[in-house]
Amino acid sequence: MELRIFQKGFNYSQDGPGNRLVYHLQGCNLRCPWCANPEGLSVEGGERYPVEVLVQEVLRSRAMFFDGGGVTLTGGEVTLQFDALKELLMCLHAEGVSACIETNGCSPRLPELFGLLDTTALDIRKAISAEISDFEDAVMVETAVHSGVDCIVTRNTKDYAKAQIAVCTPEEFIQQINEDTGLFSE
Repeated sequence: MELRIFQKGFNYSQDGPGNRLVYHLQGCNLRCPWCANPEGLSVEGGERYPVEVLVQEVLRSRAMFFDGGGVTLTGGEVTLQFDALKELLMCLHAEGVSACIETNGCSPRLPELFGLLDTTALDIRKAISAEISDFEDAVMVETAVHSGVDCIVTRNTKDYAKAQIAVCTPEEFIQQINEDTGLFSE
């Protein structure tokens, strides 16, 4: 199996604990306007790497995993390449390499990976137990709260009635910005 990767390199403590070899997987199912890696959105592109080649690269890099480091898989959205991702995580787990993923939490297969991971960059436990019935909406709320944003902007505010953060329509949001700054005044 192969993974499509658009970027790789080391990062200290930003993408998980310690010094980590970070692989940015190609493709995402969301189109967040604040995306830090828009070059990873398309499912096309990136370079193809066989899982075995990545495992060998990780094992050669092991000396760099200081201060609790290891491997982080981020994106794009890592679960779009689920089967190859799981194969890589199984190999890393068997070798005792610390593994972390950064995910938007939307894949229904995500729990299959939990036993192979030391860290996840999205804590979905609150979203799973939230009073909001739609899981993706609950993930959005928990991500917004965790990120410290002021509000969620959506056309469908009724789905967020139980959100513990302000929710407004795009029109309400623009009106508030205009009242605060005069940016959109006539």
